[in-house]
Amino acid sequence: MRAPTYEGSLERSRGIRNFLLDGVYLGGLCFVVPYLALTGKARRVLEHIPRRSRDVPRRAAGKPCLWLHGVSVGEILSARSLLRLFQAEFPDWDVVLSTTTRAGLEVARIHYPGLSIVSYPFDMSFLVQRAFDRIQPDIVVIVEHELWPNFLWHAQACGVPVVMVNGRMSERSFRGYRWMSRFLRWPPPAVVTFCVEDAASAECYRKLGVPADRIHVTGNLKFDNAPSPASGMRESLGLNGSEWVLVGASTHAGEEDILLDSFGSLYGEDAQARLIIAPRNVARVDELSGLVQKKGFQALRWSEVRGASGPYNAAAPWHQNGHGEVLIVDTLGELDRIASAADVVFVGGSLVPFGGHNVIAPAGLGRPVVIGPHFSNFRSVVSTFIERKALLVAQDAGDFTSKLQELRRDPGMATRMGTRARDTVSSHVGASGRTLDVLKGLLERIDGRSKAGFLTHR
Repeated sequence: MRAPTYEGSLERSRGIRNFLLDGVYLGGLCFVVPYLALTGKARRVLEHIPRRSRDVPRRAAGKPCLWLHGVSVGEILSARSLLRLFQAEFPDWDVVLSTTTRAGLEVARIHYPGLSIVSYPFDMSFLVQRAFDRIQPDIVVIVEHELWPNFLWHAQACGVPVVMVNGRMSERSFRGYRWMSRFLRWPPPAVVTFCVEDAASAECYRKLGVPADRIHVTGNLKFDNAPSPASGMRESLGLNGSEWVLVGASTHAGEEDILLDSFGSLYGEDAQARLIIAPRNVARVDELSGLVQKKGFQALRWSEVRGASGPYNAAAPWHQNGHGEVLIVDTLGELDRIASAADVVFVGGSLVPFGGHNVIAPAGLGRPVVIGPHFSNFRSVVSTFIERKALLVAQDAGDFTSKLQELRRDPGMATRMGTRARDTVSSHVGASGRTLDVLKGLLERIDGRSKAGFLTHR
């Protein structure tokens, strides 16, 4: 494997395909931005475009570099254990971490304070070129997906190997990649190794043309990063132990309506029922507060309960007035800790056709989990929990209410289900070590070349 070379790489990587693709991207923006302006969503785009077009800091020369990328919060957090193992094994390497979303950046700064955190560049050839020139990576590790053509073409031109880890392939993704393969070369030559979650995903990649010797089934990194319960969380919320607490995690528009109606039924039967909602997008907090009030409850924000500077605000305990208050989580990076206070956790993106979110975190806390029927993004994981009777799937709004009522009325059932959930997570730990074992060959060759002084781009 040759050393990465960046001088003149723009000329090598740019060709008619790059210019055509840049033109497609620009044309798309010309259509999308006016549409978003008309629909009142331009503010988000005006923040997104400059951030992902901004220059990145130039990395100091002298050390080999791993560039790890995850599109948003879930991918960034799932890499924690893998990065810990990597840094223990290769302490002399630099690590640059990139993410696409603003929420991803904020969470990355919380959980990786010692790393260089940057915005992933738009897939325009000149922005990708500039990012590579500043970061000068020796290897790129992409968590799950985010395979952009210009980025991969440029990595190939520079001689930088790209590795996908925690790869998964849903039926929808498989259809999309199969369609794209008519126009773009698949598999991308820059991606030298695919570490995937399960055999079903591996089969999808094989059907797309990835050679079998480039695919490794290493398991799901998220199992290695399941949180531990936060002690004293219920007391911090002003609860006295007799309350039944439902947490709605990573909820989407349309789901909170169902969640609040179901909670209304529970609260009507038991005034000790409590509800905490953590929307997937914290920018929706004002909208959600209005919905809570419309449903006849009082909306209280987590930042008011915990205090603006972090410590809990003893002057504003939750439910001090005994009213039907709904606590809305309006901060990032604290959901796992808050879920420790739950008796039951609903994981969102599943009562609406989004595809679901990660059920592993609340399951690892030993909490019974309820989801809706839309879980295509995590089909393999959900199937594992269903097989062990460690998760409930509600088919519709009415069934969702029934399942919540069943768990509230039968604490023993809820406890057994939570225990099975925690045991299921424990039995699947180890993906980070298996993934690093697959990467070691590449990493050791780069490391050895660095120590021998052969990094020509330094």
